[in-house]
Amino acid sequence: MIHKAQKPRKPKQWRLKTDSLYKLIIWFKDKNVRTFYSYDWRHRYCKTLDSGMGISRFKKLITNYGSKADMAHIYENKTGKLIARYFEGAPIPTEKSGTSATNTPKKT
Repeated sequence: MIHKAQKPRKPKQWRLKTDSLYKLIIWFKDKNVRTFYSYDWRHRYCKTLDSGMGISRFKKLITNYGSKADMAHIYENKTGKLIARYFEGAPIPTEKSGTSATNTPKKT
C-alpha cells in the first residue's frame, strides 16, 4: 500500500488587515479616501512585529503624497485610538485624552 507523501506545512503568513498594528486613512483633495494598513514586519514569514517600522513607513507615504492629501490620520488598528494627524503633509498636534479643559477637575 502506497501512502501519499504529505505536503510540507507552510509557516504562518501575516494577514494585512488583521495583523497590522496601525491603520492610515488619507482624505485627498479630489474627494477620494484611501485606507492603508502598516507593514510592521520585514518579510512575510518573520516572527516579530516592529511598530517603529510601520509608523516610519506611514510618515514616508504621507510626505510622498504631500499637498495632494488634504487630511491623514494614523490609528491603532485593534483599538481605533488616534495616534497622529496630518494636514497637507504637516503634523497637527493631537489632544491627549484627559488633559482637555472640560475634563480637568476644579480646585476647591
